[in-house]
Parts: sequence; C-alpha cells; structure tokens
Amino acid sequence: MPGKKLWLLLLVVLGTITIAAPQINTIYLPIITKGRPSAAFTFTPAYPLIGQSISFTDTSTGNPSSWSWSFGDGGTSSLQNPSHTYTAAGTYTVTLTASSGVVLSTFSQSVIVGNGVTRTVGLMVNNSKAFNGYVLFSPKQNRMTYLINNEGRIIHQWNASQYSPGQSSYLLESGNLLRPCQTKG
Repeated sequence: MPGKKLWLLLLVVLGTITIAAPQINTIYLPIITKGRPSAAFTFTPAYPLIGQSISFTDTSTGNPSSWSWSFGDGGTSSLQNPSHTYTAAGTYTVTLTASSGVVLSTFSQSVIVGNGVTRTVGLMVNNSKAFNGYVLFSPKQNRMTYLINNEGRIIHQWNASQYSPGQSSYLLESGNLLRPCQTKG
C-alpha cells in the first residue's frame, strides 16, 4: 500500500511489547503496571455477635476504583467501606474484590459471629500489651485439647485420643494435632 500508513494497536496488561515488521520501524510500548490493586481489609469488632453491626474497612493498595464485597451469608455490597449484620452465629468467609479498571484482586478472611455465650477456658488476660495469637491448651487428666485465642475463646477443640495428653501439644502446618500421651504400664 504505497503512500498509506499502517497503524497497529495492541492492548496488553503486563510487560513490554516489541513490534517489528518488514518495512515498519520497531516500536517499543511500555506497559504501565503502577496502580495494580492488592485487595485487603480489616473489620471491627474482632468478635462480633448476632445482630451487631460490623464495620469493614478497605485497606487495599494500588488505588482501586471499585469494590465488590461478599459477606458469606448471601449479602453483598459495592461500597468501599460497608457495614454488615449477621442474623445467625457461625463462621463466615468475607471476600473483597478490588478493581482498578481491568485488573482485579481478591482477598478473603473469616468472620466468627458469636451468639453471646462466651466459651472460655482458664483465666486469660487481654490488654493493650497482649499479642494477637493462639494457645494450645491440653488440661492434665483430660482428653481434650483446645485452641484458644487471646481473649480466652475456644476457636477449635480436639478429642481424638483415648489417652490423656502428655506435657505438650503441637499444631502441625497441615492442621493436624500432634499430642504425646501418657500410658500406664
């Protein structure tokens, strides 16, 4: 096609494109990767009860421009920082999808909604100096082992042995419990 210019348009999300063709100069097109969202959020209160309003705060990076929330009970929202109330106790998976145009990022975490009956084991003190974390607790002469949060609430419990536990319990990365036991004899 003498005398006519040929224009080629490509849209790519990541990387750099090099275009080379006969009788066309090589063109370098930089692809902008700034602004890719990375979805994240926090919520308060940390241990909500049935009927209590929970505030979700978007902490995503990369300047997302739209948000899609799924609260695990059928509820949804497109607000950046929504509130939600659960009508039943349970563990709900909350998912945030943050978007900046074409690029999406998804983040999920569990929200444990209580029924107002606090199940605690032992004496726990939770103040501003307490670390967020968990304790494995195996009472002597008891076949139960408890995973307890820093407020003394039971997160999970095991009763998987016919023997009383020994002096220690270990939670393996697989989620299985390793518990040395005492035997008589």
